[in-house]
Amino acid sequence: MPAVRTEKHQRQWRPTKKRSAAQKANCFGSTTCIIHTTPPITPRGKENARRVSNSPSSPYSSHHSSPTSFDVALALRLRSDKYEKKCRNLTRQVSRAADRKAELEKRVGELRQELAGITKKSSAYAKALDRRLDEATEELMRRHENTSALHTRNVEMTRKQAVLEKRLARSDDRVECEVAKLTSQSLKEEGIISAQIRACVRDIVAFGAPLEGVSKIIHAVAKGLNIKIKDDISTRSASRIILEGGVAAQLQIVDAVKNTDYLTASGDGTSHRHLNYESRFIVVKEKLLALGLTQAPSHTSEEQMAGWLKLIQEMYEAYNESPIGREHPEDFRTFFIKITGMMTDHAADQKKLRGMFKELKKRLDRELRGEPAWAKNGFAQPVILMNKDNDAAANSGSAAAKERAEKVSSRGGVKLCELMGMLLNNKDDKKGQQDSHGVYFCAHEHIGYSIKFPDTSNTRYQCFSEAAAEIIVNLPVYRDLMEFIRFRKMSLAYNHLEKNIWTAINDIRTIIELVVLLWYGQNFSHAVMRVVRSRTSTGGLRNLWDMGPAIRGVIAHLERVILDPDIIMGDNLSFETAAMDGQPWERPEAMYAAHALLPTLPRNELRAVFIEFMEGALETWRRFGSDILGVELTEEQKRRAMMPTTNDCNEGWLGSNSRVALRRAPNASLEYINAKSQYKHNGTAAFIEEKLDTPEGQKFLRQKAQEISADGRQKKRKLNQAEHDAKTVAEHRANKEKSDKKKADEIKAINSLS
Repeated sequence: MPAVRTEKHQRQWRPTKKRSAAQKANCFGSTTCIIHTTPPITPRGKENARRVSNSPSSPYSSHHSSPTSFDVALALRLRSDKYEKKCRNLTRQVSRAADRKAELEKRVGELRQELAGITKKSSAYAKALDRRLDEATEELMRRHENTSALHTRNVEMTRKQAVLEKRLARSDDRVECEVAKLTSQSLKEEGIISAQIRACVRDIVAFGAPLEGVSKIIHAVAKGLNIKIKDDISTRSASRIILEGGVAAQLQIVDAVKNTDYLTASGDGTSHRHLNYESRFIVVKEKLLALGLTQAPSHTSEEQMAGWLKLIQEMYEAYNESPIGREHPEDFRTFFIKITGMMTDHAADQKKLRGMFKELKKRLDRELRGEPAWAKNGFAQPVILMNKDNDAAANSGSAAAKERAEKVSSRGGVKLCELMGMLLNNKDDKKGQQDSHGVYFCAHEHIGYSIKFPDTSNTRYQCFSEAAAEIIVNLPVYRDLMEFIRFRKMSLAYNHLEKNIWTAINDIRTIIELVVLLWYGQNFSHAVMRVVRSRTSTGGLRNLWDMGPAIRGVIAHLERVILDPDIIMGDNLSFETAAMDGQPWERPEAMYAAHALLPTLPRNELRAVFIEFMEGALETWRRFGSDILGVELTEEQKRRAMMPTTNDCNEGWLGSNSRVALRRAPNASLEYINAKSQYKHNGTAAFIEEKLDTPEGQKFLRQKAQEISADGRQKKRKLNQAEHDAKTVAEHRANKEKSDKKKADEIKAINSLS
């Protein structure tokens, strides 16, 4: 029988953790047998304690029976299940611990990488902080120095303030002296005319003032502003100042070419008093720049090409010598490489020049093709209009002389327009009847106002068609005017010019040509010019390569009129169908006056001449438009090869600088004329302010102008011209001697045979 636990033992054994009911059932249940294998517990230090029996303690009381084998097996099975469950739990815990370990190791790796990045960033940040610290230290030191300097300056300013306060007390007397100084200015600084005054002189001359009046103009303006000028500017100084503007214009052109990848060039030539002059322009980034006027011994293609080369070379040499080109010099050959198009007239020498430049250049062919129509259809031609010498030769009685005079003489509507222009609007004010013409029209009962006859002395587009329209509109009045001119003279006779006009103005076939010219001008020329010459804001063209639609319109309308001339010749006349663009005519009264004349003109001859003229115009327009219509250019290509639709820039430049300028100042050099004109046209004043407004730049302009003024270029040109003339005379003499010798040999051979 198991020993009964004492109260002391029960207190000693009592577990510290409260057990659940299931646990208690397993340990102390009636069917559970718990075998104790531990020795009996003997309380320490209790020698007199009662020894516990060696028999295993049992929770079963004495009245229970001994456990059976089934009970023991059941208890063991329960304990086995319990330990298996614990084992499974421990296995799961170990697996979770392994997974957790792997996660922790992975996290440790990531943290190590982050730590390395943070360490690297921290190092860079530390270096940046060190650098900023150094900079801040330097800045602090600079501020320290600035503070010291400001302190020193403050002390100095305080001292100056004290001085100024003392001066202020004495300023009343000095104010009057300073006011007197302000009303008196000098044009020079240390004996040299200031840059501002030089720019003022260039502007004054560019506005048209003569060199001799520059100083007087400055003094007059200063007097109006109550300023007294102490000194003057001599005419020679003013001339050199203008040359400085020309030098700056050359630098401006090279600088503009340097900053672009492409440009287009144009040129034209004329003669004045048997001397040849050439005008040249370029377009750079849609800006028109004048290259100036040059003189050439002849107008051959070789001389023109040599002129181009010499001009461009001089410009680039001046640029490379200047302060803005010294560091980065330019090669003059780049100018010719960048040329993408060239515009000139349609002469043979210009075609040869085109080949030299290796660029296509086409011009409008203005030849009036009226005469072939008369011979082609077997009609009588318009009356021939000989000059005085040819008329005398034709009336001399020699058949050969008459034939030659008729061969070299002109006839037709164009010749009549030219003669009437010479009589009624002569370019020489001392010749012609222009004043009488205006007075007669003003007093005429059918007109009542003065009319100026179109200018035909200068070859330009539409000049003959406008003259033809004027003659047809006022044909009876012009016939009366010619009789009036005749009977106003004491001799009651025409001079040779007036006689030719009177003969032609009463010739039916000449009138037919005038009508044809009028029709072409009103229905084609003016319509095209409305597009070509109009401003871009009103629909005009800015680039020659944009003329394709206009040229196609002209060609299509010419083809329609050739197939059906009654579009213009018929009774149902309307600008909507007759004019190329369907817009009102420039002179509607001219169209109606021409139709009023139709009953008096042979219709078959008029129709044949009109169709022939239209066919010639069609051929010319097709040839002219071949370069434009034959290629398809992109907008970028059009922009790179941009050229004006007309050559007015060169033609106007030749007129204003070779004739007008030389007429006003016959002894002026080309360098002076070019400098004055280029400075104004190219806007060189702004270029000087931007790139040459430095002491070095102003000094270079003065030196370069002095070199140009002193090297005698004008004299060299005259000597070159004289040498060329002598060479030409020698060649002509040699040819004449050769021709005379050949004729003499032929006569000698004929005489020997007889």
